[in-house]
Amino acid sequence: MIWYSYKGLPYKGDCPAYYDLSSRNWFAELEMKQVQIQNLVLDYLKQEGIEVEKYFNESLVTGKENWKVSPFLFWGKQNKKNISKGKELYSLLENIPGLTGLSISILPPQTSVKPHYGDTDAIYRIHIPVKIPSQLPVCGLRVNGIEKSWGEIKALAFCDAHLHEAWNHSNETRIVLIADILREECVHQQKNICKNVLSLLWLQQLTAKYHWLNSFPTFSRGILRLILKTGLYFTA
Repeated sequence: MIWYSYKGLPYKGDCPAYYDLSSRNWFAELEMKQVQIQNLVLDYLKQEGIEVEKYFNESLVTGKENWKVSPFLFWGKQNKKNISKGKELYSLLENIPGLTGLSISILPPQTSVKPHYGDTDAIYRIHIPVKIPSQLPVCGLRVNGIEKSWGEIKALAFCDAHLHEAWNHSNETRIVLIADILREECVHQQKNICKNVLSLLWLQQLTAKYHWLNSFPTFSRGILRLILKTGLYFTA
């Protein structure tokens, strides 16, 4: 059974904190192309007109600056403007079965992302290091209590549903490319999974903007999420 954060319970599933995906051809290809990916990301970020935005849930972030992202694909929804400016980068990953998300994550100096549960255990979350200013304990990732440095291996794969956090206590910016890939047994449910997650995220944005919605009973907010889900559509 797929776990979703909208159910309101902490993740207690049996997915590992970190995945060993070395047997997957697509993952091995990503590792082989790491240097190419790094160069393409850095070239992309130098362009004018790209969309780099603050992560919508600012309460998750502590530090002098905001955690920023530049999205290409967000739970199945394409950012066509960014894709057009990063065509070569996007083309390296777009044909991976189950690709639901792709974005550049920019964590400024002296900034941390607080411990939090992700949206679902249906995905492998992949971090491909682009610019890593330091190793543990200065800069790192903790998933279900297990710490890793991004620079230790070419790509990190972990379960986003587990309680996890990230930090950059260095004086330089940390940059990674994030790809969300559906686990093989979940690929056939791709549209429904994306709708479930997006409807929750949109509900969170609504409640952040209209605080009175937080006074609604859990049942009522659940109905609102289902209404939002019904209104979502996908062309792919």
